[in-house]
Amino acid sequence: MGYDILTKVIEITDADIELLRKLKKAARLLVREFPFDACAVYEWNDKEKFFKNVASFGGRGRNVARYEDNEGLPGRAMKLGRTLKAGANIGKGLVDKGLTGFESALILPLKDGKNRFGALYLKAIKKTRPLTAKEKKLLHVIALQIASSIKSDRYIKSLDAAYGELNDIRVRLVNAEKLMALGELSAALAHEIKTPLVSIGGFASRLKKKFDEASPYYPYVEQITKEVVRLESIVSDILNYANEKTSRFAKKDMNSIINETLGVFEEAIKISKIAVRKSLSQEPLPIMADEEQLKIAFDNLIANAIESMDSGGTLSVSAARNGDWVTVEITDSGGGIEPGLVSGIFDPFVTTKEHGTGLGLPITRKIIMRHRGSIDVANDYGRGTTFRVKLPSADSGYAAHGKKTLYPER
Repeated sequence: MGYDILTKVIEITDADIELLRKLKKAARLLVREFPFDACAVYEWNDKEKFFKNVASFGGRGRNVARYEDNEGLPGRAMKLGRTLKAGANIGKGLVDKGLTGFESALILPLKDGKNRFGALYLKAIKKTRPLTAKEKKLLHVIALQIASSIKSDRYIKSLDAAYGELNDIRVRLVNAEKLMALGELSAALAHEIKTPLVSIGGFASRLKKKFDEASPYYPYVEQITKEVVRLESIVSDILNYANEKTSRFAKKDMNSIINETLGVFEEAIKISKIAVRKSLSQEPLPIMADEEQLKIAFDNLIANAIESMDSGGTLSVSAARNGDWVTVEITDSGGGIEPGLVSGIFDPFVTTKEHGTGLGLPITRKIIMRHRGSIDVANDYGRGTTFRVKLPSADSGYAAHGKKTLYPER
Protein backbone atom coordinates (compact mmCIF):
# COMPACT_ATOMS: atom_id res chain seq x y z
CA MET A 1 0.00 0.00 0.00
CA GLY A 2 1.46 3.32 -1.11
CA TYR A 3 0.77 6.89 -0.17
CA ASP A 4 -1.67 7.16 -3.06
CA ILE A 5 -4.42 6.35 -0.53
CA LEU A 6 -3.52 9.54 1.37
CA THR A 7 -3.67 11.50 -1.89
CA LYS A 8 -7.16 10.14 -2.55
CA VAL A 9 -8.32 11.11 0.95
CA ILE A 10 -6.94 14.63 0.48
CA GLU A 11 -8.72 14.91 -2.88
CA ILE A 12 -11.99 13.80 -1.26
CA THR A 13 -11.75 16.16 1.73
CA ASP A 14 -10.72 19.10 -0.47
CA ALA A 15 -13.55 18.53 -2.95
CA ASP A 16 -16.22 21.21 -3.31
CA ILE A 17 -19.02 19.08 -1.88
CA GLU A 18 -20.83 19.05 1.47
CA LEU A 19 -19.00 17.63 4.48
CA LEU A 20 -21.18 14.52 4.96
CA ARG A 21 -20.59 13.40 1.37
CA LYS A 22 -16.85 13.85 1.88
CA LEU A 23 -16.90 11.74 5.03
CA LYS A 24 -19.05 9.05 3.38
CA LYS A 25 -16.59 8.76 0.49
CA ALA A 26 -13.64 8.66 2.88
CA ALA A 27 -15.29 5.86 4.93
CA ARG A 28 -15.90 3.81 1.77
CA LEU A 29 -12.29 4.30 0.66
CA LEU A 30 -10.86 3.20 4.03
CA VAL A 31 -12.90 -0.02 4.03
CA ARG A 32 -11.68 -0.83 0.53
CA GLU A 33 -8.02 -0.07 1.18
CA PHE A 34 -7.54 -1.39 4.74
CA PRO A 35 -8.36 -4.78 6.29
CA PHE A 36 -11.67 -3.66 7.81
CA ASP A 37 -15.31 -4.41 7.01
CA ALA A 38 -16.89 -1.24 8.37
CA CYS A 39 -15.99 2.37 8.99
CA ALA A 40 -17.96 5.03 10.83
CA VAL A 41 -17.13 8.68 11.35
CA TYR A 42 -18.46 10.17 14.58
CA GLU A 43 -18.60 13.95 14.99
CA TRP A 44 -18.29 15.39 18.49
CA ASN A 45 -20.94 17.86 19.65
CA ASP A 46 -19.06 19.94 22.21
CA LYS A 47 -22.13 21.86 23.32
CA GLU A 48 -24.30 18.85 24.17
CA LYS A 49 -21.40 16.43 24.82
CA PHE A 50 -22.08 13.47 22.56
CA PHE A 51 -20.75 11.71 19.44
CA LYS A 52 -23.02 11.47 16.41
CA ASN A 53 -22.58 9.03 13.54
CA VAL A 54 -22.46 11.36 10.54
CA ALA A 55 -21.07 8.97 7.92
CA SER A 56 -20.52 5.21 7.66
CA PHE A 57 -19.85 2.40 5.22
CA GLY A 58 -20.29 -1.32 5.79
CA GLY A 59 -21.31 -2.92 9.07
CA ARG A 60 -24.82 -3.94 7.89
CA GLY A 61 -26.49 -1.25 9.94
CA ARG A 62 -24.77 -2.25 13.18
CA ASN A 63 -23.11 1.11 13.75
CA VAL A 64 -24.33 2.93 16.86
CA ALA A 65 -26.03 6.21 15.96
CA ARG A 66 -24.86 8.09 19.04
CA TYR A 67 -22.43 7.78 21.94
CA GLU A 68 -22.65 9.94 25.03
CA ASP A 69 -19.58 11.54 26.54
CA ASN A 70 -17.12 8.85 27.75
CA GLU A 71 -19.40 6.12 26.36
CA GLY A 72 -18.07 3.16 24.37
CA LEU A 73 -14.80 3.01 22.52
CA PRO A 74 -15.09 6.47 20.90
CA GLY A 75 -15.52 8.01 24.35
CA ARG A 76 -12.55 6.03 25.72
CA ALA A 77 -10.30 6.95 22.79
CA MET A 78 -11.23 10.61 23.10
CA LYS A 79 -10.64 10.62 26.85
CA LEU A 80 -7.21 9.00 26.51
CA GLY A 81 -6.35 11.08 23.47
CA ARG A 82 -4.82 8.20 21.54
CA THR A 83 -5.63 5.38 19.13
CA LEU A 84 -7.29 2.31 20.67
CA LYS A 85 -7.26 -1.25 19.43
CA ALA A 86 -9.99 -3.51 20.79
CA GLY A 87 -11.23 -7.06 20.43
CA ALA A 88 -14.60 -8.70 21.03
CA ASN A 89 -13.73 -8.83 24.74
CA ILE A 90 -13.07 -5.16 25.55
CA GLY A 91 -12.40 -5.67 29.24
CA LYS A 92 -12.40 -3.29 32.18
CA GLY A 93 -16.17 -3.26 32.28
CA LEU A 94 -16.45 -1.14 29.12
CA VAL A 95 -19.53 -1.88 27.02
CA ASP A 96 -19.83 -0.91 23.35
CA LYS A 97 -22.86 -2.07 21.36
CA GLY A 98 -21.12 -0.97 18.19
CA LEU A 99 -18.68 -3.87 18.53
CA THR A 100 -21.43 -6.50 18.47
CA GLY A 101 -20.76 -8.97 15.61
CA PHE A 102 -17.18 -7.81 15.13
CA GLU A 103 -13.96 -9.42 16.26
CA SER A 104 -11.69 -6.40 16.30
CA ALA A 105 -11.75 -2.63 16.00
CA LEU A 106 -9.49 0.38 15.72
CA ILE A 107 -10.60 3.76 17.01
CA LEU A 108 -8.73 6.97 16.17
CA PRO A 109 -9.67 10.22 17.89
CA LEU A 110 -10.22 13.10 15.48
CA LYS A 111 -8.56 16.05 17.13
CA ASP A 112 -6.35 19.05 16.55
CA GLY A 113 -4.33 19.76 19.64
CA LYS A 114 -6.89 20.30 22.41
CA ASN A 115 -9.79 20.68 19.96
CA ARG A 116 -11.96 17.58 19.67
CA PHE A 117 -13.84 16.85 16.46
CA GLY A 118 -14.89 13.22 16.80
CA ALA A 119 -13.67 9.67 16.26
CA LEU A 120 -12.88 7.37 13.34
CA TYR A 121 -14.21 3.86 14.10
CA LEU A 122 -12.87 0.97 11.96
CA LYS A 123 -14.20 -2.59 12.55
CA ALA A 124 -13.48 -6.10 11.22
CA ILE A 125 -15.89 -9.05 11.35
CA LYS A 126 -13.05 -11.57 11.62
CA LYS A 127 -9.54 -11.33 12.94
CA THR A 128 -7.26 -9.93 10.30
CA ARG A 129 -3.54 -9.54 9.87
CA PRO A 130 -1.89 -6.89 12.03
CA LEU A 131 -1.50 -3.49 10.49
CA THR A 132 1.96 -2.58 9.28
CA ALA A 133 3.78 0.40 10.72
CA LYS A 134 3.24 2.19 7.42
CA GLU A 135 -0.53 1.53 7.53
CA LYS A 136 -0.75 2.77 11.12
CA LYS A 137 1.08 5.95 10.16
CA LEU A 138 -1.20 6.43 7.14
CA LEU A 139 -4.33 6.02 9.27
CA HIS A 140 -3.00 8.55 11.77
CA VAL A 141 -2.40 11.13 9.00
CA ILE A 142 -5.80 10.36 7.43
CA ALA A 143 -7.46 10.94 10.81
CA LEU A 144 -5.72 14.33 11.00
CA GLN A 145 -6.94 15.15 7.47
CA ILE A 146 -10.55 14.22 8.33
CA ALA A 147 -10.33 16.28 11.54
CA SER A 148 -9.03 19.20 9.49
CA SER A 149 -11.94 18.83 7.07
CA ILE A 150 -14.49 18.93 9.92
CA LYS A 151 -12.69 21.92 11.42
CA SER A 152 -12.72 23.79 8.10
CA ASP A 153 -16.42 23.09 7.65
CA ARG A 154 -17.16 24.53 11.10
CA TYR A 155 -15.12 27.63 10.32
CA ILE A 156 -16.96 28.12 7.02
CA LYS A 157 -20.35 27.80 8.73
CA SER A 158 -19.23 30.20 11.44
CA LEU A 159 -18.04 32.72 8.84
CA ASP A 160 -21.30 32.37 6.90
CA ALA A 161 -23.28 33.02 10.08
CA ALA A 162 -21.07 36.01 10.93
CA TYR A 163 -21.46 37.39 7.41
CA GLY A 164 -25.23 37.01 7.67
CA GLU A 165 -25.25 38.87 10.99
CA LEU A 166 -23.01 41.64 9.63
CA ASN A 167 -25.21 42.02 6.56
CA ASP A 168 -28.28 42.19 8.80
CA ILE A 169 -26.59 44.89 10.92
CA ARG A 170 -25.65 46.81 7.76
CA VAL A 171 -29.27 46.75 6.57
CA ARG A 172 -30.45 47.88 9.99
CA LEU A 173 -27.96 50.77 10.01
CA VAL A 174 -29.07 51.90 6.56
CA ASN A 175 -32.71 51.73 7.65
CA ALA A 176 -31.86 53.52 10.90
CA GLU A 177 -30.26 56.38 8.96
CA LYS A 178 -33.34 56.63 6.75
CA LEU A 179 -35.62 56.60 9.78
CA MET A 180 -33.53 59.27 11.51
CA ALA A 181 -33.75 61.51 8.46
CA LEU A 182 -37.47 60.81 8.18
CA GLY A 183 -37.93 61.50 11.88
CA GLU A 184 -36.13 64.83 11.67
CA LEU A 185 -38.19 65.81 8.61
CA SER A 186 -41.41 64.72 10.31
CA ALA A 187 -40.60 66.69 13.47
CA ALA A 188 -39.83 69.80 11.43
CA LEU A 189 -43.06 69.45 9.46
CA ALA A 190 -45.05 68.80 12.63
CA HIS A 191 -43.76 72.01 14.18
CA GLU A 192 -44.69 73.95 11.03
CA ILE A 193 -48.14 72.35 10.84
CA LYS A 194 -49.07 72.70 14.50
CA THR A 195 -49.53 76.49 14.61
CA PRO A 196 -51.86 76.87 11.59
CA LEU A 197 -53.69 73.71 12.68
CA VAL A 198 -54.50 75.28 16.05
CA SER A 199 -55.85 78.33 14.21
CA ILE A 200 -58.00 76.19 11.91
CA GLY A 201 -59.37 74.26 14.89
CA GLY A 202 -60.18 77.47 16.76
CA PHE A 203 -61.94 79.07 13.83
CA ALA A 204 -63.87 75.88 13.08
CA SER A 205 -65.09 75.73 16.69
CA ARG A 206 -66.27 79.35 16.47
CA LEU A 207 -68.05 78.70 13.19
CA LYS A 208 -69.72 75.64 14.67
CA LYS A 209 -71.32 77.83 17.34
CA LYS A 210 -72.81 80.07 14.63
CA PHE A 211 -74.89 77.25 13.15
CA ASP A 212 -77.55 75.12 14.73
CA GLU A 213 -77.76 71.41 13.97
CA ALA A 214 -80.52 71.97 11.41
CA SER A 215 -78.24 74.14 9.26
CA PRO A 216 -77.00 72.50 6.03
CA TYR A 217 -73.51 73.83 6.88
CA TYR A 218 -73.37 72.28 10.35
CA PRO A 219 -72.20 68.77 9.22
CA TYR A 220 -69.33 70.31 7.25
CA VAL A 221 -68.10 72.44 10.14
CA GLU A 222 -68.46 69.47 12.53
CA GLN A 223 -66.41 67.27 10.16
CA ILE A 224 -63.70 69.95 9.96
CA THR A 225 -63.57 70.07 13.76
CA LYS A 226 -63.25 66.28 14.06
CA GLU A 227 -60.52 66.09 11.41
CA VAL A 228 -58.55 68.87 13.09
CA VAL A 229 -58.68 66.97 16.38
CA ARG A 230 -57.40 63.86 14.59
CA LEU A 231 -54.60 65.81 12.91
CA GLU A 232 -53.63 67.39 16.23
CA SER A 233 -53.34 63.89 17.69
CA ILE A 234 -51.09 62.81 14.81
CA VAL A 235 -48.88 65.89 15.18
CA SER A 236 -48.62 65.31 18.94
CA ASP A 237 -47.57 61.68 18.36
CA ILE A 238 -44.86 62.77 15.92
CA LEU A 239 -43.51 65.39 18.32
CA ASN A 240 -43.65 62.97 21.28
CA TYR A 241 -41.61 60.46 19.30
CA ALA A 242 -39.09 62.94 17.92
CA ASN A 243 -38.49 64.92 21.10
CA GLU A 244 -36.37 63.50 23.91
CA LYS A 245 -38.04 64.40 27.19
CA THR A 246 -36.14 64.59 30.45
CA SER A 247 -37.28 61.73 32.64
CA ARG A 248 -37.96 62.22 36.33
CA PHE A 249 -37.63 58.91 38.12
CA ALA A 250 -39.10 58.08 41.49
CA LYS A 251 -39.91 54.87 43.32
CA LYS A 252 -43.35 53.63 42.23
CA ASP A 253 -45.45 50.49 42.57
CA MET A 254 -46.17 48.75 39.28
CA ASN A 255 -49.46 47.39 40.64
CA SER A 256 -50.74 50.95 41.15
CA ILE A 257 -49.65 52.08 37.69
CA ILE A 258 -51.47 49.16 36.07
CA ASN A 259 -54.64 49.76 38.12
CA GLU A 260 -54.70 53.47 37.30
CA THR A 261 -54.09 52.82 33.60
CA LEU A 262 -56.91 50.27 33.43
CA GLY A 263 -59.19 52.75 35.19
CA VAL A 264 -58.80 55.19 32.30
CA PHE A 265 -60.26 52.61 29.91
CA GLU A 266 -63.11 51.45 32.14
CA GLU A 267 -65.81 52.97 29.93
CA ALA A 268 -64.23 51.81 26.66
CA ILE A 269 -63.95 48.27 28.07
CA LYS A 270 -67.67 48.25 28.96
CA ILE A 271 -68.72 49.59 25.55
CA SER A 272 -66.63 46.96 23.75
CA LYS A 273 -67.98 44.19 26.03
CA ILE A 274 -64.51 43.08 27.02
CA ALA A 275 -63.88 40.82 30.01
CA VAL A 276 -60.83 41.82 32.05
CA ARG A 277 -58.72 39.22 33.81
CA LYS A 278 -56.29 40.90 36.16
CA SER A 279 -53.53 39.03 37.97
CA LEU A 280 -51.34 41.39 39.96
CA SER A 281 -48.84 40.66 42.69
CA GLN A 282 -50.03 40.49 46.28
CA GLU A 283 -46.83 42.29 47.26
CA PRO A 284 -45.72 45.74 46.03
CA LEU A 285 -43.67 45.71 42.82
CA PRO A 286 -41.25 48.63 43.31
CA ILE A 287 -39.67 50.18 40.22
CA MET A 288 -37.86 53.43 39.49
CA ALA A 289 -40.15 55.15 37.02
CA ASP A 290 -41.27 58.36 35.44
CA GLU A 291 -44.90 57.60 36.21
CA GLU A 292 -46.45 59.83 33.54
CA GLN A 293 -44.27 58.43 30.79
CA LEU A 294 -44.84 54.86 31.89
CA LYS A 295 -48.61 55.43 31.91
CA ILE A 296 -48.36 56.64 28.31
CA ALA A 297 -46.58 53.40 27.40
CA PHE A 298 -49.22 51.19 29.01
CA ASP A 299 -52.00 53.43 27.67
CA ASN A 300 -50.80 52.61 24.15
CA LEU A 301 -50.62 48.87 24.81
CA ILE A 302 -54.06 48.65 26.42
CA ALA A 303 -55.65 50.94 23.81
CA ASN A 304 -54.28 48.71 21.04
CA ALA A 305 -55.62 45.61 22.81
CA ILE A 306 -59.10 47.15 23.15
CA GLU A 307 -59.17 48.31 19.53
CA SER A 308 -58.28 44.79 18.36
CA MET A 309 -61.39 43.43 20.13
CA ASP A 310 -64.13 45.62 18.66
CA SER A 311 -66.57 42.69 18.88
CA GLY A 312 -65.74 41.77 22.46
CA GLY A 313 -63.12 39.48 23.92
CA THR A 314 -60.83 39.01 26.88
CA LEU A 315 -58.10 41.34 28.10
CA SER A 316 -55.64 39.68 30.47
CA VAL A 317 -53.18 41.80 32.45
CA SER A 318 -50.62 40.34 34.84
CA ALA A 319 -47.71 41.74 36.83
CA ALA A 320 -45.18 39.77 38.84
CA ARG A 321 -41.62 39.86 40.06
CA ASN A 322 -39.10 37.54 38.45
CA GLY A 323 -35.71 37.83 40.13
CA ASP A 324 -34.36 41.33 39.52
CA TRP A 325 -37.13 42.14 37.07
CA VAL A 326 -40.79 43.10 37.18
CA THR A 327 -42.71 41.56 34.29
CA VAL A 328 -46.00 42.86 32.94
CA GLU A 329 -47.96 40.91 30.32
CA ILE A 330 -50.92 42.33 28.38
CA THR A 331 -52.81 39.74 26.33
CA ASP A 332 -55.79 40.26 24.05
CA SER A 333 -58.00 37.87 22.10
CA GLY A 334 -58.24 40.14 19.08
CA GLY A 335 -56.98 37.74 16.44
CA GLY A 336 -53.30 38.63 16.46
CA ILE A 337 -51.11 40.42 13.95
CA GLU A 338 -50.48 39.26 10.39
CA PRO A 339 -47.15 37.33 10.53
CA GLY A 340 -45.57 39.49 7.83
CA LEU A 341 -46.09 42.64 9.90
CA VAL A 342 -44.82 41.43 13.28
CA SER A 343 -41.14 42.20 12.72
CA GLY A 344 -41.85 45.88 11.99
CA ILE A 345 -44.46 46.79 14.59
CA PHE A 346 -41.94 48.76 16.68
CA ASP A 347 -40.70 50.74 13.66
CA PRO A 348 -41.99 54.29 13.23
CA PHE A 349 -44.94 54.86 10.87
CA VAL A 350 -45.75 51.13 10.57
CA THR A 351 -49.39 50.55 11.48
CA THR A 352 -52.18 48.02 10.98
CA LYS A 353 -54.88 50.61 11.72
CA GLU A 354 -56.82 52.48 9.06
CA HIS A 355 -56.22 55.88 10.69
CA GLY A 356 -53.17 55.10 12.84
CA THR A 357 -49.90 57.02 12.79
CA GLY A 358 -47.70 54.02 13.48
CA LEU A 359 -46.03 55.80 16.39
CA GLY A 360 -47.81 54.34 19.42
CA LEU A 361 -45.61 51.25 19.77
CA PRO A 362 -42.34 53.03 18.85
CA ILE A 363 -43.11 55.65 21.56
CA THR A 364 -43.88 52.83 24.00
CA ARG A 365 -40.59 51.10 23.25
CA LYS A 366 -38.62 54.34 23.67
CA ILE A 367 -40.19 54.86 27.09
CA ILE A 368 -39.52 51.28 28.18
CA MET A 369 -35.90 51.45 26.98
CA ARG A 370 -35.51 54.77 28.81
CA HIS A 371 -36.46 52.84 31.94
CA ARG A 372 -33.74 50.26 31.15
CA GLY A 373 -36.30 47.64 30.33
CA SER A 374 -37.38 45.62 27.30
CA ILE A 375 -40.58 44.92 25.41
CA ASP A 376 -41.41 42.07 23.07
CA VAL A 377 -44.47 40.50 21.50
CA ALA A 378 -45.74 36.93 21.25
CA ASN A 379 -48.11 36.73 18.29
CA ASP A 380 -50.67 33.93 18.02
CA TYR A 381 -52.20 34.77 14.67
CA GLY A 382 -55.90 34.03 14.61
CA ARG A 383 -56.19 34.17 18.40
CA GLY A 384 -54.42 37.17 19.91
CA THR A 385 -51.19 38.84 20.99
CA THR A 386 -49.22 39.19 24.20
CA PHE A 387 -46.97 42.17 24.88
CA ARG A 388 -44.39 41.46 27.57
CA VAL A 389 -42.68 44.35 29.35
CA LYS A 390 -39.72 43.72 31.64
CA LEU A 391 -38.54 46.50 33.94
CA PRO A 392 -35.79 46.33 36.57
CA SER A 393 -36.95 46.21 40.15
CA ALA A 394 -36.07 49.33 42.16
CA ASP A 395 -33.68 47.35 44.38
CA SER A 396 -32.03 45.32 41.60
CA GLY A 397 -29.15 47.63 40.70
CA TYR A 398 -30.32 47.68 37.08
CA ALA A 399 -33.01 50.29 37.65
CA ALA A 400 -32.96 53.72 36.05
CA HIS A 401 -31.10 55.21 39.00
CA GLY A 402 -28.58 52.37 39.34
CA LYS A 403 -25.05 51.99 37.98
CA LYS A 404 -25.46 48.68 36.17
CA THR A 405 -26.55 48.71 32.54
CA LEU A 406 -27.43 45.08 31.94
CA TYR A 407 -30.71 44.61 30.10
CA PRO A 408 -33.01 41.61 30.52
CA GLU A 409 -33.01 38.90 27.89
CA ARG A 410 -35.55 39.42 25.14
